[in-house]
Amino acid sequence: MGRRHTRGGIPFVSARRRGARTALFFTAVIVSLLLACPEAFAQSVPRNFDEEYALYKNTVQDIIDTGKANPKCWTLDARNGLLARIDKAILLMKQFAFNEGIKLTKQSLGKFVNPQLSILSKKPPSQFSGMDALAGWTNLMVGHLASLRRKILDMPICKPAPPPKEVAPQCPAPANKEAAIDALKARLKTLWEKAPLPTETYTKEDLMNRIGDIQGQESELNQKIKDVEANPKLTPQGEHPGTYLDKLKARKKKHEEDLKTLNEMLDLLNRIDTLASYEPCPETGLYAGLEGLNNWGRLHTTEREAETEEVTHEFTDNHDPFGGGVVVGYNVRPFGNAIVVGPFGSFYWLDETIKRTFGGGSFIGTQSNWVATVGGKAGVATPAGLFLYGLAGAGWLNTELNVKFATASSRTTTVPGFTLGGGGEYQPSALRIFGEPMSVFLQYQHSWWQDADFNRPASSPNFNYTFKRDDDTIKFGLNVYLGH
Repeated sequence: MGRRHTRGGIPFVSARRRGARTALFFTAVIVSLLLACPEAFAQSVPRNFDEEYALYKNTVQDIIDTGKANPKCWTLDARNGLLARIDKAILLMKQFAFNEGIKLTKQSLGKFVNPQLSILSKKPPSQFSGMDALAGWTNLMVGHLASLRRKILDMPICKPAPPPKEVAPQCPAPANKEAAIDALKARLKTLWEKAPLPTETYTKEDLMNRIGDIQGQESELNQKIKDVEANPKLTPQGEHPGTYLDKLKARKKKHEEDLKTLNEMLDLLNRIDTLASYEPCPETGLYAGLEGLNNWGRLHTTEREAETEEVTHEFTDNHDPFGGGVVVGYNVRPFGNAIVVGPFGSFYWLDETIKRTFGGGSFIGTQSNWVATVGGKAGVATPAGLFLYGLAGAGWLNTELNVKFATASSRTTTVPGFTLGGGGEYQPSALRIFGEPMSVFLQYQHSWWQDADFNRPASSPNFNYTFKRDDDTIKFGLNVYLGH
């Protein structure tokens, strides 16, 4: 037998062995008591707190879903929304613990919850049969939510998206572009003097990053204010809760002022860039173009006896030849908005013969040579580069009147008329020639022409002839805007 250690003649037993014996003793006593009177330790567990468990599960699931959708960063709204859900769940759990006399511990969960941890986390409180399990469940849930809250606060906040570049439906030229830019820069310098920026050299991205940082700090500050208002014991040692809250609110006010300053600076930079890149509106200014056309001409011919004016014959004929011409115009925006108006003029050539033929090579008809039109357009320009317009104007038709029977007679005349129509003009940004913007257009016009008379032609001296004409014209072509 080995030698026993003694201390002062008394056998010495190590502290570890004495602790084990003590634990075995108390374990035996507790087991004996439980076997002797289990009803004395059975406590009723409330059955009406499954709402807290449902809130807990839904909150955790929302956090998981948000994390999957945003693996790199969270928006400020998403983070604040989840923090509010967690705070509500923790508050309800703490209220539940208080009502049931459960002590919440700051120790690690492993020291508090029994080995059935995984089972507890999947059961609502109404399914527990004892207060020990219920207390373990409560601490597990509160601890889990608090841990998730810390992880959410550690997630980076997504940088705010840059404000979309304004594409206004109008682009009036500034009265003095350089002066306007100088005024904006002066305001920008004034704001920089009180802005939370380290240097005077900064970019839009720098401003957006700083805005995101301050928004994140403001969110944490708001939460800290709520926590201290709900529980003044969270005040740092040595400070009065009221004084501490005043400091927090002062910092919050400073954050709000900084955000206002930075956002205004960002807006000023955008406005400066817009002015610096200003170009005249694509559908305004002087333009010239080429046009092709298809003209449906209708000719109504009336023959009368020269002496009595009695109608002897009437007939209608038509023809639809192609032609081509040129167009010039000048568009303006008189009201500084999307309304575009302007004069135009066009000239096109036709080789259009409309006639009624008879036997032996005889015929009565007209030969149109050219058409000139002057008028005005008015319409609306869209940000997509589409100009929709209506038009009206006066026109002149040059035509040759022909009557041929045994002999041929002709007379050339130019008759006035009136035209109405409409169309659309589209300018692709990439369509340019020598740096000048170009557009394509499609246009419809209906024209009414004054009657043309041919009285007592040599080939038919006993009759007068009246030619009544109207046209439907489809035009298509290209315009070039000059001086842009």
